[in-house]
Amino acid sequence: MDINQVTEDFFDYLLKNPPAYIAFIIVCLGVIAGVFILASNMTKKTQFRMKNPKGNLTVRQQQAINTGAIMGAMFGDYYNSLQTKRFRLATRIDGWGINSASSARETIFGMMIGKYGHSSTFDKLKEYVKNENDAVFEADYDKVFLKNLKKSLPLLIKEHIISAPKDVLEISTFAWDIGRLVNIARWSYDLEYITEEEAWEAIYIAYGWALETYDSWQDFAKGYLLGRAMWGGTSARKGLSRITRLKTVIQITKRLLEHKDSPWNIVPFK
Repeated sequence: MDINQVTEDFFDYLLKNPPAYIAFIIVCLGVIAGVFILASNMTKKTQFRMKNPKGNLTVRQQQAINTGAIMGAMFGDYYNSLQTKRFRLATRIDGWGINSASSARETIFGMMIGKYGHSSTFDKLKEYVKNENDAVFEADYDKVFLKNLKKSLPLLIKEHIISAPKDVLEISTFAWDIGRLVNIARWSYDLEYITEEEAWEAIYIAYGWALETYDSWQDFAKGYLLGRAMWGGTSARKGLSRITRLKTVIQITKRLLEHKDSPWNIVPFK
């Protein structure tokens, strides 16, 4: 049987019979809607059940791990242990050029000294959100970051992350770098590129930054989301899944803040 011919004959039939064509479209839309609803419900039900049965973190360790909770929840990682669920770790870390112990240590050290951080650039650029013509760009990507922020402002306002564009001036994006450092450290540990001691050293440094910069998980969340907006705008990042869309990240963050079983509501920020 020629599958291509059968497919062609099928669509020819639909085009010549409008009622059948309309019915086919309705069925397709129904299936698509059902898949999205099922996926949404599964996410809501399972998002904070990712508890490692062997997890035995102290409160302090849990607080430190929680600074990476937004990205961790995106991937369904364990929230109560240094170990993640090891789901697609190589894919996650590949974009960082990490494929060995030496590259992992170099990247983590670079993040700890600010070499690979975004927030210092972000916090300078956001001052020009109202007047882009006055901006001083030190690199081509700076233009992209500022445009990403401007495109994201309507969604950030709609989702009540900020109330007006001027609010971005009062929010540090350091949380974006903090969250990424924590997750890179956890992934590198899971891949056996670094030791447990090295991982905790990086995570505690990141948590210390969070304590110096923010007063609550709410403040931290705003900083992370603003950083995420400047990094990738509203769309999913090229080569990554739709879960990286800004709206999806906002939804995950709101659940971290509001859900009674969220790791952010299990232990306090400080």
